[in-house]
Amino acid sequence: MLTVIVSYRFHSVEQILPAVALTWALIALAFIDYDKMLLPDSITLSFLWAGLLVNYFGIFMELHDAVIGAALGYGVLWSVNALFGLIARKNGMGNGDFKLTALFGAWFGYQCLPAIIIISSVLGLIIGGSLLIIRKEKSHPFPFGPFIAIAGFVFMLFGKEINEGYMNLVLGA
Repeated sequence: MLTVIVSYRFHSVEQILPAVALTWALIALAFIDYDKMLLPDSITLSFLWAGLLVNYFGIFMELHDAVIGAALGYGVLWSVNALFGLIARKNGMGNGDFKLTALFGAWFGYQCLPAIIIISSVLGLIIGGSLLIIRKEKSHPFPFGPFIAIAGFVFMLFGKEINEGYMNLVLGA
């Protein structure tokens, strides 16, 4: 079903094939992280490099935006986690989450990062908060990767519209 949605959204084979491959990788990552609380480097790093390679040819983004996106995608979440670690004396997320966010930066440039971070955080807050209430456990960790994967998939399909809507909201246009 997701393959059909991706194929319908993109109109050229040069975009459809990599987008479908990314979609299937995201499905695998989301389920692995949900089950094992682990985002395997063999998938995240392979698809991070694939995003840079795809954008070497300008398929989704200009290469310089993709490189900056990969660096910021990793660096922003790493910094937030480091600050959290200083305050709480424990890690708030794993390195796989940083790599997954860097992956999206490599595919869709630094422009995608605010939307992906906000969408994944809201999803995590709603779903994670609900699970804490249902389970009545205060310190049970839950994986953040599935929320990042969902947010990135949504951005892949509707990123232009999301960023335009955000700019209109901010600029009041």
